[in-house]
Amino acid sequence: TVESIAVISDGSTAAATADGAVLAWGSNDAGQLGDGTTADSTDATVQHSMFAGTPLPSPVPTGMPTSAPSPAPSPAPTISLKPTPSSPEPTISHFPTNVPTSSAPTALPTPSPTTFVAAAAVSGLADALAVLTDQGGVFSAGHGADGRLGDGADMDAATTTPVRANVNNVVQLDTMFESGIVLTGAYSVHYWPEDAASGAYGIADQEGLTCTATEVSAGGYSAEEAFWCAIISCTGDADNYVECWGDNEGYKLGDGSETDSWSTPVQVAGMPGGTYTELSCGTHSSCVVVDGDSVWCWGSNDNGALGDGTDTARTVPVEVQGLRFVAG
Repeated sequence: TVESIAVISDGSTAAATADGAVLAWGSNDAGQLGDGTTADSTDATVQHSMFAGTPLPSPVPTGMPTSAPSPAPSPAPTISLKPTPSSPEPTISHFPTNVPTSSAPTALPTPSPTTFVAAAAVSGLADALAVLTDQGGVFSAGHGADGRLGDGADMDAATTTPVRANVNNVVQLDTMFESGIVLTGAYSVHYWPEDAASGAYGIADQEGLTCTATEVSAGGYSAEEAFWCAIISCTGDADNYVECWGDNEGYKLGDGSETDSWSTPVQVAGMPGGTYTELSCGTHSSCVVVDGDSVWCWGSNDNGALGDGTDTARTVPVEVQGLRFVAG
């Protein structure tokens, strides 16, 4: 079964299966399909190289051994894909198991080969693909300009060999064109690029949130227009909040202004009280689900993107009109 799917810009798609494999198809001009080549694929028979049996270098935290004992070999699981005359049913392997469990990013020295684990989710960027492993690591391949791969580099070229983002213990990953954000098991939030306008492409820690983040999302059309949001839960408060930071052109931060706030989160104004269960940032607008039965959006409203019956940009959230919910 398919556990996660991601559409990569410019005509590529990838899916993570229950077996831990990543299969991809479409354009591969920047190596975004992750198979170590730049050859396009018209079907889902391309396997990401991290799951094709070739050991992938994995960073080892400072002070830890630089090699790991080899585990006993195990049979490779199979994926249930309908074979075609020209493409037999593929098999997969696993990839690195020594992903550190610390909640904060650690300096990553020279990598060394290890064993394999499985993919948990995939997320698309502009000509690039990010993969979250079931051990909390994030690996990316594809076009590396403006720090979009999360490795701190501005590589204006194809990256066919996956690189690892400097984050550990990740439980949620979200990306958008040239930006990304993760939430760790310790509820810490890390995002990238830190400040593309000044040439800072590394991963930044977001320590300015009012309370605990429970869900995160990345938005923006480019690194210079990137913004990020988080659902916030405060102890003793029945209501949730949304806080955002980054570029605010077109009211993307939802605080009623167009003032950028690149490192300090601002609270989205005018949200109704309640429990927020889903958050999604787009290129110029964002939406959140409230109490499971209403959706509130803010930002640019070109072509009626906010669903409020108008095409007027909204400085603060408005409720989507006409939604119908089916019980059960």
